[in-house]
Amino acid sequence: MNKKLVKNAVAFLMLLAIFAPGFVLAQGANTYLPAPGSLNLPQGQTTDPVKLVTNIINILLGLLGLLAVIIVLIGGFKWMTAAGSEDRVEKAKKTIQYGAIGLAIILLAYVIVRVVINAIWNVGERNTIQ
Repeated sequence: MNKKLVKNAVAFLMLLAIFAPGFVLAQGANTYLPAPGSLNLPQGQTTDPVKLVTNIINILLGLLGLLAVIIVLIGGFKWMTAAGSEDRVEKAKKTIQYGAIGLAIILLAYVIVRVVINAIWNVGERNTIQ
């Protein structure tokens, strides 16, 4: 079977698995959107810029974490299909190692972002006029 076709099929299935649950909702799509001209946001949503930026950063770091885990899984797959070839095993080990390092960096970035956002948030709360 063509390797490019297999890679494209796997990529399509991954994207489908990520985005398909959003299309299969029991309610209508309009239940998540505010009425036109209305400032009433659905419960749990906010217009606070700090929370908005925090949510965006969390989503991006989550997607990067997912990518790092996928890289580790690809390395494991390469190792399992190396058929004893030392070169392929070494490449697979490096792929797993790079994925693990990337995951560690992403987790460290998440901790740093949380500390900085919490510090900014706490300073902002103390300086408000009550």
